[in-house]
Amino acid sequence: MSTREDRIAQRREILRRLGASFAFRLLIIVLILYALYHCVAAFSDRVVTDVITQGTDRTTLTGEAILFRDEMVLTEIGGNHLCSYPNENGAKVNTSTTLAELYLTAGDEATRAQIQATLQALDRQIALAERLPIKDNLASLPQLRRDAYEQLLFNNRLATTGGTMQSIHAGGYELLLSMNRIAALTGEGGGSAALVSSLKAERQRLLLSSGYMAKTLTVSDLGSESTGGYFYHANSVDGYEEIFSRAALADMTAADYDRLLQLPRRTYGDGVTVVGKLVSSFYWSIVLPVDYDKKDSVKEGETYDVIFNDEEGLTLSMTLERVIPSVADGRVLLVLTTSTMPRQFSYTRFSGVSLVLTESEGYRVPQTALVQKDGQDGVYILSGGRVSFRAIDIISRGEGYVLAYVPTREQREDEGDQTYHYDRYLDIRDVVITDGRDLYDGKYID
Repeated sequence: MSTREDRIAQRREILRRLGASFAFRLLIIVLILYALYHCVAAFSDRVVTDVITQGTDRTTLTGEAILFRDEMVLTEIGGNHLCSYPNENGAKVNTSTTLAELYLTAGDEATRAQIQATLQALDRQIALAERLPIKDNLASLPQLRRDAYEQLLFNNRLATTGGTMQSIHAGGYELLLSMNRIAALTGEGGGSAALVSSLKAERQRLLLSSGYMAKTLTVSDLGSESTGGYFYHANSVDGYEEIFSRAALADMTAADYDRLLQLPRRTYGDGVTVVGKLVSSFYWSIVLPVDYDKKDSVKEGETYDVIFNDEEGLTLSMTLERVIPSVADGRVLLVLTTSTMPRQFSYTRFSGVSLVLTESEGYRVPQTALVQKDGQDGVYILSGGRVSFRAIDIISRGEGYVLAYVPTREQREDEGDQTYHYDRYLDIRDVVITDGRDLYDGKYID
């Protein structure tokens, strides 16, 4: 009997354990489902956002342009001259301005080149030392040292990453100026006046040991037709001055242009010293070849912004003087002219440029943020946890974004729109939703 009761007890224990195990597993499943539900619910309200910024879209014609100017190269018979320049490169000059002081010297070409480089460095240091601020004091010394260090690093980056020679030279001037100011303040140069005197004495010793003054060249020495202009040192002479002159543009055809490109640059030989060049007019031009099918996108007499890509993106306003077609090879030559002469411009003969045809400004909106509501393009923004729809007018499309025109309140009022409300239109720095589920106007997101 006891054996039968034992078996019944064992069966009850097994059933109890199975029931407990089933209940436990069911509880685990319920908890997992509960967690999944809340994860899905939480995920469904998660959004990805971005911030609206101002953007610009440009349509451009790009290519390599050639510079045309009215330039006269100044030379001196005999290749054994040193040139000292009292004015900076590209300075404006008149009939009484001294362009250069010429010194006769002996020695081979390599020695003369080394002396010439030393002389120009001293002339530059003297010019900078004479510009030292009168009100410098010791309190500015730490900042001057920081400026010199940062300028040194900046110049190094320019030299090693393809910076333009004009920008490198400009940076060198600023570095020397800071170093001269430091020397004057610390007494290393005995003050600014003593520093100038010391540099001039060093220059005088160099010239006395190297040669003697042969002549002083002024604008009036060039003839009665020369009344002034802009003078550039010898290192700016590239040999194309007589080839790419503005006079060549008057009746130039595409064939003439190709012929000019085939002409070799001029060299002056060992028996001639190149002193520099005088630019007699502030008008200068570029010729930009583009594809023939771009002819109708430009108009003679119109003014265009031209971006000089090799000049760190410097933009100049230039007038399109002529459009020279060349049907035979599918080209159009655009002749653009300006009278603007920036100081930090190198006037490189061959330069990569971009001519701006159209330019649009607006709000830069990510493509993934675009939605349509009642046939109107727009976006959802998130502000204070609330989702709101903003209507936009798309004015251009780019890769991964659109540019949207959004009128200001003043513009809406000028257009006679009396329904303007600040909460109807997109604004700068709005947080726009680029990814989200079940979005609608007025929805709240925790």
